[in-house]
Amino acid sequence: GKEKSTLGDTRAVTNVIKKTKIKRSSTVQKVADEAKAYLGHDVGTSGERKLRTRKARPAPVAKKPATKRAGTMKATAKEGKAFLKGKK
Repeated sequence: GKEKSTLGDTRAVTNVIKKTKIKRSSTVQKVADEAKAYLGHDVGTSGERKLRTRKARPAPVAKKPATKRAGTMKATAKEGKAFLKGKK
């Protein structure tokens, strides 16, 4: 019977204990300071970060102009017939 009462007491105590909330801004700064001390140089915090510059784009390559046909299929067919008639 003692185990049950002890278990109940433990639960009651754990429910009473409230956890303290961590303040994000102070802990981030502490971690950054510790990292700087440990590494001994710039650790890349947002205050010390440099913006990247955009590279200049090369000029676009001009497209080759489309080749225009000298004539139509009818003209080519006529030339072909004349050529074949001349061979025979």
